[in-house]
Parts: sequence; structure tokens; C-alpha cells
Amino acid sequence: QASFSVAVHVRSVGGAMGAAQAACHRDEDGESSGDDNRSSASSGSGSSTGSDEELGTDHIAGSAWFWGHADSTKQPPPAVPLKTGIVTLPFRLAENPDFHQEFAKYVLCPHWLDKQAQGTATGKGCPFMGGTAFLRHADVSKKLAEVPCQHANGEIERGNELGYLLLQPEAFPMTGCLGLGNSVEDHRIQRRWLEALLAPSRLPNRAQWIEEVKAFLAQRKVDRRFKFRKAVTTWWLQMLWKHIVGEIVTMEEAIDFGKLQKQWLQGALKSGPNTFADAHPNITPKQVWPMSRILEAQETYREKIKAKLPADVPAGDRDMVAQAMLEMFVFAGGLSVPLTIHCAVSVLFRQDLLASPVKVDEGYVEAFVYEVTRLFPAVQGFCYWK
Repeated sequence: QASFSVAVHVRSVGGAMGAAQAACHRDEDGESSGDDNRSSASSGSGSSTGSDEELGTDHIAGSAWFWGHADSTKQPPPAVPLKTGIVTLPFRLAENPDFHQEFAKYVLCPHWLDKQAQGTATGKGCPFMGGTAFLRHADVSKKLAEVPCQHANGEIERGNELGYLLLQPEAFPMTGCLGLGNSVEDHRIQRRWLEALLAPSRLPNRAQWIEEVKAFLAQRKVDRRFKFRKAVTTWWLQMLWKHIVGEIVTMEEAIDFGKLQKQWLQGALKSGPNTFADAHPNITPKQVWPMSRILEAQETYREKIKAKLPADVPAGDRDMVAQAMLEMFVFAGGLSVPLTIHCAVSVLFRQDLLASPVKVDEGYVEAFVYEVTRLFPAVQGFCYWK
């Protein structure tokens, strides 16, 4: 099989991506896990696909700080920063060193992947698994129009991947795969009910969300000191359980769920430490959960979700639908929404992350969120197999 990956993030230019990685990917102790390379830029030369893309969102906000969605003509720096090579050194000892080394370079220095495409034909140059990356806006738009039908017709298939991350089957006992990599038939069942449960009529409207945010901020004012990213993640997990499942969870319960989120993600990426913890519990650090504990926690939460599903979900589909929702809380919305909120706040407090200073008001807050998502996407792209 040959792998093909579609990068769904649209081109950013200038130095914002490197600065955003530094500002938006800091651990709880404040240490940066990104590459603070302000000169980083994106490639992807090619003609714009139309005047609307050249305008981008400028006409929505009436402001110059939106960069629009045209294919960038900027070129990346000639070399990968030394820091990236040092930080990624441990990956060379991994089971699949080439893949993890290359992926680490991409995460820590986003321009690196663009560098691989420089001087190659359009849509070529992906270093991952010998595949092809489609990075330019025109290519991505074309692929997004073609891929759904190809998937439905069996011409391509999805694997056990989260973005560019290869996941381990032992972390997914039901099917051996993340739901995104399920068969078309199973995924249709899951998607049908997730879309029903996420229907706007079942979710808070704008005014109600504002009240939820006010309540969150009021509690933080009482706390006085808190870690923003961790607090937002905990609050958002509470919102997911409350408004989608219909289950009120306390902050402590949301924190406990967040621990599963962290352990499951780590175990899905590298299951070795977790299986070692099963075999040698007495000498394994408490910070590493045994895989058996991760699977037990999955079952506990899956059963809780299943009990709250609408009665018209067929009995034979309830486990699959509950698992899909659990994975959505852990791997999808449970990760991407807090990250986007964190990036948006970082942009407001770091005036160097966009092309010009930003002052957000209700007139174009939606455009602002789209622009933050475009420049600092929680999902870098997705892979499929042909």
C-alpha cells in the first residue's frame, strides 16, 4: 500500500507559525515544547485559485490583519534549526525511527514539511511513510472534493491514525482501531448518531454559551491563580458531558476524565510503557497507567455514555456509538477545542502572532476564530491509504 496524506491546514505566511508553536504549546510548568523560530515560514508556491481566496476574510472584518487563503509565495528558511535536531534525538531510538524523527521535526518546526515540497512537483514531497502530501490550498480543495466519494467506493481507506500520528491497536479493544479508521459501514453508523447528538437544536445557543463562559470566568476569579490551558480543558470536558451526554460532572470528575485522556493518548502512541506496567506494576512509576487500567476506564465511561444514548439507537449499535462519542471526547473535540481557545487567547495577549495587532469585538469574533484555526490548526491534516 502507498500512503497519501492530505494536509487540511491552509498556508500561513511570515513568522507567526513558529511563534505560535512557542506560545501555544507550553507544558504545565511553562516550558516551551515548540520551536520559537520567528523566521519560520510556509512554502506552497502556486497561483491563487480565485479572487475570493485572495481577499480571504478581509472583507468580513474590514481589517488588514487577516491574511486570506491564497497560496503562499513565501519560502522556508534553508535549514532546520539546531534545537529541533537536539530535541528529536530520542526519537531515533524508537521502533520506527525514521517516521517518528520526521514527524517530530514537523511538530517542532512546521516549515520543515514545506521544505520537503520545495522544488518538487505540485502535491509531492511528503516524507511520511513514502507517501505524498498535498499542502497547497488548490490541491487541498481539490482533494477534499474527491476523497469522500473515493472512500465510499472503496478506492481509499483510513487507517489507525490521528492526523499524522500512528496509533497502536491494543489501545482500542473493540475494533483494534480508532473509529476514524473503521470500515465505511461502521463509520456511517457512528457518524449518523454523532451528527444527531451534535445537532444545533440540542446544543446551547450563543447567549447560553456566553453564560457558561461567564460562570467559568467567575469561578476562576474566585480561584485567583490557575493554569489557563488546564482550566479550559477541564471546563470544556464538563461542557461535553453536560450538553452532549446530559451528564453533570464535577470539576474533580472532569479532572479524572482528563487523566484518562492523557494516558489513553500516550498509550495509543506508545503502548510499551503501559504493557510493561501490566507486567511489572511494582517497579513502574505511578504516572504510567497499566494498559489494563486504560481499557477498564474506557469500558466504565463507555457504559456511562451508552446508558444516556437516545432510546432509538439500536441495541446492536449502542456500544459502537458510545465508543465513538468517548473517542470524540478524548481525541477530537476534547483536545482540539481547548487548544483553539488557548491559541486564540495567546493571539490576543501576544501581538506578534499575527501580521498586525488584533482588537476583537462581536462584529467579527467568528472571523477571528476561523483565522486562528486556519493559522494554528489543532488537526494538521489526515492520512488515507490507496
